[in-house]
Amino acid sequence: MASLTLRTTKGSPLTNAEVDGNFTALNTEVGTKLTSSSYTAADVLSKLLTVDGAGSGLDADTLDGLTSATANTVSTIVARDASGNFAAGTITATLSGNASTATTATTATTATTATTATSAATLTNARLIGGVSFNGSADISLPGVNTAGTQNTSGNAATATSAATLTTARTIGGVSFNGSANINLPGVNSAGTQNTSGTAAGLSATLVVGSGGTGATTLTANNVIIGNGTSAVSFVAPGTTGNVLVSNGTTWVSTPPASAGATLGQAYFFSSF
Repeated sequence: MASLTLRTTKGSPLTNAEVDGNFTALNTEVGTKLTSSSYTAADVLSKLLTVDGAGSGLDADTLDGLTSATANTVSTIVARDASGNFAAGTITATLSGNASTATTATTATTATTATTATSAATLTNARLIGGVSFNGSADISLPGVNTAGTQNTSGNAATATSAATLTTARTIGGVSFNGSANINLPGVNSAGTQNTSGTAAGLSATLVVGSGGTGATTLTANNVIIGNGTSAVSFVAPGTTGNVLVSNGTTWVSTPPASAGATLGQAYFFSSF
């Protein structure tokens, strides 16, 4: 700001030299100012930005009243973060090239923000399955599997009949078994008690007729066994020498032969005992 000599300050009229000094100072001051034609909107904006900030009363950070944000925030202008990234929801655009119809990628790239693809019409790189190229565009047939041909069984596939362990362990007698080692069964080859709640329970005592037994704990020597339905069998003792087995209409009994003597069939039957 130019320094002027004022009459009110001096208290007396100005001299010619003081008047000339004032004009010189004013002329110099005016020479440092911009002309109105040079004072453009861009120049005004650049000067406003230099004083923009909290407490300045100015806010040059909005555009049409909208603030900026790097997050996916509604009614804001996109701004990149310190890494040059920003978040967005659905972006609608016109695609250039074959991006909307492509089924395979010409060159593999690393996607950092794209959602992982779960399926595609074809594989980018075809793979061999059983020696047959497969890219997913069509079914393939494998020789020796679903078409005529021979498999290359250079490993042990042709001879393998067993595996070291079972994929899924099985329970045998209540003991887990996967084939990796021998197991002991309580009450069979090691101390313990078997749970004989099934048919096996009858094997430790008298086996009933319904389970294929006789229902008897012993069989009397030289007696004839007589069926008794689902009950235990009964016996007919030989009795006196020469007796024959005779039906009384209900069961069989050992009795002396009739006075006429035993028939040939009776004699033969008893002679076989």
